[in-house]
Amino acid sequence: MRLDCQCLLRAAPRLMLGMALGLGGCREAREGAGRAGSEAVSAQEQAVRMTPAQVMGASLLGVGFSLGDEGFRGQCLQGRVVYAGTPVADTAMVLLESEEHLREDLGLSVPGRASLAGWEASAAARFTMNAAETLNSSSMTFRYQVRGRNAVLVDAVPTARALEARALGPEAVKQMCGTEFVQQVELGAGLWVNVKYDFLDQTARSRFAADVKVNILELFSGEGGFTLEDDRLKKSASITVSALQLGGDPTQLSSIFSTTCQDDAGLGTDGGTPSGDGGTSGTAGPARRCFAALSCTLERPQDCQTALERMVTYVAEDFPSQLQDLRYDPASAPGAAIMAYITQGYRAGGQWDLLNEDSPLVDVAVLDARARLHAWLPRLVTDSQRVARLLGPSFRLTAEERAGYESIRSRISTQINLLVGAANTCYLRLGDCVGAVASFDAAIQTPELRYEREALAKTPAFYEYCSGLATADDTRKTVTVLREKLGATGFTCDEAALVLEQEEALDLSGQGLVDLRPLRGAKNLRYLYLRDNGLKNITPLGDLAQLRTLDLRRNAVRSLSAVARLSRLERLTASYNAVEDVAPLAAHPTLQEVRLLGNSILNATPISTIPNLKLSVVTLDDVCRVERKWLLDNGRITVSAYDIYERRNFAPAYAIPGNRHSAITGWFLCSSVASSLPEAQ
Repeated sequence: MRLDCQCLLRAAPRLMLGMALGLGGCREAREGAGRAGSEAVSAQEQAVRMTPAQVMGASLLGVGFSLGDEGFRGQCLQGRVVYAGTPVADTAMVLLESEEHLREDLGLSVPGRASLAGWEASAAARFTMNAAETLNSSSMTFRYQVRGRNAVLVDAVPTARALEARALGPEAVKQMCGTEFVQQVELGAGLWVNVKYDFLDQTARSRFAADVKVNILELFSGEGGFTLEDDRLKKSASITVSALQLGGDPTQLSSIFSTTCQDDAGLGTDGGTPSGDGGTSGTAGPARRCFAALSCTLERPQDCQTALERMVTYVAEDFPSQLQDLRYDPASAPGAAIMAYITQGYRAGGQWDLLNEDSPLVDVAVLDARARLHAWLPRLVTDSQRVARLLGPSFRLTAEERAGYESIRSRISTQINLLVGAANTCYLRLGDCVGAVASFDAAIQTPELRYEREALAKTPAFYEYCSGLATADDTRKTVTVLREKLGATGFTCDEAALVLEQEEALDLSGQGLVDLRPLRGAKNLRYLYLRDNGLKNITPLGDLAQLRTLDLRRNAVRSLSAVARLSRLERLTASYNAVEDVAPLAAHPTLQEVRLLGNSILNATPISTIPNLKLSVVTLDDVCRVERKWLLDNGRITVSAYDIYERRNFAPAYAIPGNRHSAITGWFLCSSVASSLPEAQ
């Protein structure tokens, strides 16, 4: 965006350089294109052209910049630093409305040639990807940001590099010093905190996400509403807390998370990721950013709770105290981070003797085309990471699935290479940019390169949880119980998974189970008994397509939505749970028996729409009715006696309560004996 011959540039994306995730060809292609376009400049002049990583090792103010290819050239001006503007700060932690707002905050949504390589290598990009929502997760990101004054370069004079370029002529100046220079940098600091819940499935996510968001909001508002142990959430999700700090003293973030601070350090200047604060990460100047994260289950949320509570104090007290003097000093820490920089043309900045030309304007269509590429890159990076995980040892794949994912990985890799090629065109041959991006768009939609993202949403089953995905105690317990029941305690995960796939009947009653995800994969299971456990969410059972009998008596199940997916289910027992809505049972094609005694059903009408229903037990009167019919069918009472007891709603009392084969000691009003009858047990 051009304003009065100045270009406001977000620092973060343009200060990322390095190779990652299939972008290895980017540097060679870029350098080759650079050589091809440098015929007017000598080899010596081309050799001293500085990369962004090298530039960031020096003071940013006065660095040359080429607007056409958005490349830094080197330190070409030097002078005094003065300050302008008024500092502005968020008054409290602010909830960001979308991932796009986070990307805008961190500068990741603004196109820049340097950001195409190694996008995920920076702390800001890692935090953004960590915070991204998925089909089975809900994510909330909060920000506390300070915008300090701008550091402005005044009384600027050419450096020796600029004088050398000037002596060689205008084209040499453009090559060695660019068409503009960094005239201002916006100083500041920021702290972003993300709370992410990973749910058992999409149904659980949609049911609980709103409540979770409210709870976390209350935490940051200081109302004490942190309720991670809410019964509805406790068994349904895991939580990850992560934070990113730019500016100030990021090392203090490590103590809150009891983990090593991950910044952009260690990558070096040779293909490393430059930090956005004027110092090259790891080798030149202090690191000014930190990414830290931890995970926990909702059964044992203490670590996450402690981290969030300490973060509240940190935001209110410690972090602001680090920002008392946000001055431009790239060699000192703690201090300001550079949140953005502003360039100005040499002519507009009074440097006529260096380059007496107006800074060129980049066509809007080119800017839009570049933005298209930068918007597409994070998606490809994320999908590539996902398919790599699916092809790793934690997932058990059929030969057909593996071949499918290998094909997707190849298509993603090709798309990335095409994107890099189009980007090189857009930054080195501007006139061809729009056409190159149009060709990229067309290519990725061809049958040879297109892929369905939904195919990457493979649901983990027993093998995956057995082989390492089971991190929560509840999930590991289910795996252990299944191994014992299958007689597969000493088997490998692959062998145990094969046994589970062949099993037709399982009785897992009274095992204290709360997580049914490892049951996925029991593709031949017909009879499943889950009485007397701690179940609340039965969504994973919806994948058991062959199930005929399901017994959930005495649990804490609220929703029967999974039953609607069991198209062959004949007998459902869910008595003594927390079911309120039976709408999922409406018009079920195969159900013949439904037992729902002891729930808080608000409207039982949908049960009457089940076409093949033969037995329904929802009330105590139903219990008595079933018992009378059983006694008649088995010759224990005559037809005339049955008619009398039916009209009066009487039921039998057995010598041994609940035992139909013991003697009948008498007949009484249904309400007085129903609870002792077999159907009520």
